[in-house]
Amino acid sequence: HNVTFASALAPAAGAAAPLAEKPPTGVVSLVFTDVQNSTLLWSTEESAMQDALLMHNSLMRRELLRHAGYEVKTEGDAFMVAFSSALAALNWCLTVQLKLLTLAWPTRILSTADGEKVNRHPAPTDGPLDCGYLWRGLRVRMGIHTGQPYCRNDLLTRRMDYFGPQVNLAARISSQAKGGQIVLSSAAHAEVAQFCTAPGGAAPPQLVTRVMLQLLGKVKLKGID
Repeated sequence: HNVTFASALAPAAGAAAPLAEKPPTGVVSLVFTDVQNSTLLWSTEESAMQDALLMHNSLMRRELLRHAGYEVKTEGDAFMVAFSSALAALNWCLTVQLKLLTLAWPTRILSTADGEKVNRHPAPTDGPLDCGYLWRGLRVRMGIHTGQPYCRNDLLTRRMDYFGPQVNLAARISSQAKGGQIVLSSAAHAEVAQFCTAPGGAAPPQLVTRVMLQLLGKVKLKGID
């Protein structure tokens, strides 16, 4: 399966999407996320991780509302969310990644190898959210895949859930990312490629930031033929 890495270059001003929490059906863009090395962080910084996870979850859910996303489920620090388009999914991922860099993380998290601040070089000069960091705080992996999963309301939670090979593929796509990265399947890439810019170009109005896509080529995904 072909995968693509999306990199946020510089934020641009833009109106937020309308508030919504309606589960998408049919062709859906699924996003899986999780925190890099969270097991180690919990074992060494349990108290700080309690506060950090609350901050992480609050940001994720706040931006889901702003970008018309749907929270399917969570497990620990991992989120499964759904969007009606790959563009909406990418905008949510980019916004969250940028804002993760500016949260008031606990000092103990910032003192770890997986949470310390790493500056970008050369330092950026544009954009109100462009803080100049490459990493700072919890590092979140994200993967986006667009497809048509099976949809069914969960009788216990009364929320929409998604099943089938498309969901399995989306989960495997996210496993290819490293903390702070967003990886897209070829199907998701096909939807958003036209909106992405070359280095130095202006951000298109459809995206919250300038983005350059890096093709990673074909990748063998575990359990996926």
